[in-house]
Amino acid sequence: MRKYKNQKVFFFNIFNYISTSYNAMFKDLLKEENLTQAEVDVLAFFGNNPEYNHAQDLVDLRGISKANASMAVDKLVKKGLLDRLPDPKNRRFNILLVDESAQPLLKKIQAIQKEYNEILYKDIEEEEVQLYLKTLLRMHKNLGGKG
Repeated sequence: MRKYKNQKVFFFNIFNYISTSYNAMFKDLLKEENLTQAEVDVLAFFGNNPEYNHAQDLVDLRGISKANASMAVDKLVKKGLLDRLPDPKNRRFNILLVDESAQPLLKKIQAIQKEYNEILYKDIEEEEVQLYLKTLLRMHKNLGGKG
């Protein structure tokens, strides 16, 4: 890995590298299933977080732009992998649920995520992970984020 004199430059580079490495692990699956990374991210989000079921949750919690979220949701609905139901509490919103037919694909996605996390956290103690997450949350709060 490249050495950086300026730790701030390294800090931003490492986040980019982590994200790029995550996406690279899905390369074969994307080709095999004819999906985009955004579609995989949306399916994984709803499959891993069933307590969230609105497109706005993707925007607020996953950081996907409204345009990308909308396009990915539309494609997944057309492919029969995501179900879009009217929200009985608010007619302006739809409830989004992973379709039963998507479960085998979701299992593949989750297996890749598990493998990625095993690689990412190899030789890192749980206390170190917790301190890292605590630090990131403080940075997020310092920048005006909620949570």
